[in-house]
Amino acid sequence: MLRQGSTLDAPYVEGWLRQFELALDDSTLVETFRGMLRAAG
Repeated sequence: MLRQGSTLDAPYVEGWLRQFELALDDSTLVETFRGMLRAAG
């Protein structure tokens, strides 16, 4: 996130994280990612 900055394709990453949430039965991945984006500024 820090290295790619504004060029990071967040919707693409979130799409994959949603897939992982379903596969892992873990509904926290997208929200954690969004929190990390906010923290990275």
